[in-house]
Amino acid sequence: MSISPILCFHYRRRQAFVSMKGILLVLAVLLPLITLADNGNQDSLQRIIKYSRYNIAKADALVALSEIEYTSNIDSVIPLCTEAVDLLDSDISDSSAKANSRKLFIKAHALNNIGAVYYQKGILRKAIDFYLAGLKLRDSLGDKEGMAESYNNLGVVYKSQGGITQAIDYYRKSLELYRETGNLQGQATATGNIGSLFASENKNDTASAYFSKMYLLEDSGGNTEGMVKALYNTAVIYQTEGKYTEALEICFQSLDLLGKIDDDQDKADILYLIADLEYFTNNFPKADEYGRKALKAYQDMGFPDNILSAAHLLYRLYNDEKKWKDALEMYVIYSSMHDSVNNTETRRQIIQKVLEYEYARKEDQNRHEQEKRELLQTAESKREKLATILAVLIAVSAAIIASLVFRSLKTTRKQKGIIEEQKLLVEEKNKDILDSITYAKRLQDAILPPMSLIEHYFPESFVLYKPKDIVAGDFYWLAPLPPEGGSKSSPSFDSKIPHSGGRGALIAACDCTGHGVPGALVSVVCSNALNRAVKEFHITEPGKILDKVRELVMETFATAGEVRDGMDVSLCCIDRATGTILWSGANNPLLYVQNGTLAEIRPDKQPVGKFEIDSPFTTHTVPATVTSLYLFSDGFSDQFGGPNGKKFKYARLKQTLLAISGRPMHDQKELLEKEFTQWQGNLQQTDDVCVIGISLV
Repeated sequence: MSISPILCFHYRRRQAFVSMKGILLVLAVLLPLITLADNGNQDSLQRIIKYSRYNIAKADALVALSEIEYTSNIDSVIPLCTEAVDLLDSDISDSSAKANSRKLFIKAHALNNIGAVYYQKGILRKAIDFYLAGLKLRDSLGDKEGMAESYNNLGVVYKSQGGITQAIDYYRKSLELYRETGNLQGQATATGNIGSLFASENKNDTASAYFSKMYLLEDSGGNTEGMVKALYNTAVIYQTEGKYTEALEICFQSLDLLGKIDDDQDKADILYLIADLEYFTNNFPKADEYGRKALKAYQDMGFPDNILSAAHLLYRLYNDEKKWKDALEMYVIYSSMHDSVNNTETRRQIIQKVLEYEYARKEDQNRHEQEKRELLQTAESKREKLATILAVLIAVSAAIIASLVFRSLKTTRKQKGIIEEQKLLVEEKNKDILDSITYAKRLQDAILPPMSLIEHYFPESFVLYKPKDIVAGDFYWLAPLPPEGGSKSSPSFDSKIPHSGGRGALIAACDCTGHGVPGALVSVVCSNALNRAVKEFHITEPGKILDKVRELVMETFATAGEVRDGMDVSLCCIDRATGTILWSGANNPLLYVQNGTLAEIRPDKQPVGKFEIDSPFTTHTVPATVTSLYLFSDGFSDQFGGPNGKKFKYARLKQTLLAISGRPMHDQKELLEKEFTQWQGNLQQTDDVCVIGISLV
């Protein structure tokens, strides 16, 4: 048995903090199926890998080791399995049918394990490729158990992509094969997975039927943990249908079953669900009791996502009961967990912690049974080892020494050649990657307006643009205003400012989610949305432009689920036909100089993208006596440096802009760039930098 991304699929309900109206069913973390190597000993596997003369034995040990490393060092799985595949492909020591079948069997497991890692990392296309490659080998061997596992894994990947039809097809193929082999655990897994798909489509009756079948299969196989998961899923469905009494009965039945096994996580989940159900039925004392128990259990296990949900439930409960002190306590816990869960690295650690916890629990369950097997095997193993050692020492000691010396020299030369070959391969791949990113920069440069166009509308202006990497998440944008249909507002600045023609233009400094390649991809989406808002929807008021851009960006990322990609922006409309300056901002402010003083217009505290509460963006009118405007991202003020390695900070940026505001614009750019370089010193650039200055006199 090799790594499979799921033991038994069950789904859990979690409510968003900003909405109390509906129940959102989401998929639970997928748990890997880890099977310990027969010797259960990582050191033994390492010795086989190091000293065995047989490539098949080495490859088998490498794959077994990868299944142990999967929970504690997932990044090592692909190198271990790749090495195993290379050994098997290059082995010519035994070409018998039995040996070839064994090679294909091990290789199929290695490919499956690589697919599992790519799935966990979210690289779904590669996960599918490796699962299909493993499936092909298992099909050629007639390995029905392995094929069932591969079909299950493919179903998991397609489900995560939203491919419900393909996922059901793969799950049903998995179920059919498990039925042929008589594997009750496998049948329960596939049945539960199919039920979860129907539940995600709100087909509750069908889902309940599958969960009932799953329960019966788990009961027949004596798997209490699986029985609990089937009951839990059924309880969640009852909750969505408002059948709170029936759901509570099932939850307490699950708690009784959990008394027979050691499964803290499932127990915590059921305690949380009971608390939620008691809350919905206004039984606040019971909701408090079980909610506190669930929160403590999640805190003991260290699962931030679950702590977030439990704290949020208790916050709502105490808020309804007007227990303000307790409500504040829960809100503090919720806020700290919210920041933690939204952090990409923390979410990776959450998955890793779940895997480690599940692995440790299963290892503990198997320890007693494994010890019995080892006691029976120890005596026989000792006798066999002693006989083998004596025979080898007596018969071929001299030959072994000579062979070891020869093999050592041969291996050293071979490894040196492999290292050189791998070095060249890495260098070539790095060059390909760099060439691709450089080409991506040319594509991104194409969305940036040329300085000649900016100077056409704003002759006295500058753009300080410093990407952190080759490509950037920051960008600047300009769109000419249409020749007629301007605003009817009264003039707010001298319409005779220097310009080369045209009614005027919209100009913006934009800061997209992330930097580097991810930020650049988001910047293309956001730039396109800005262009559509102006050219396709004919909007020129800044606040309404940002409203439309948010709508277009969220529409683009709609298929990505809870993705919060978007941008912070400072957007200005300078209309010479009416003599008005209008501005709107998302998280980034506008600075302007008026009568020798630097003033600020604060932005709306929300991004252009998915946010807890979406409010219309505000359009501000800039005063009539402004002499210069500054639009910017947060990259300049966030740069670390100076004598103590601290941030430049927003206040220092304001002082700097005021100090240089009387200079010509091209001088201001040079002074800003010099100030940034001196502050940065030898430290790395922290973020992309974009600053736009425009003179209106």
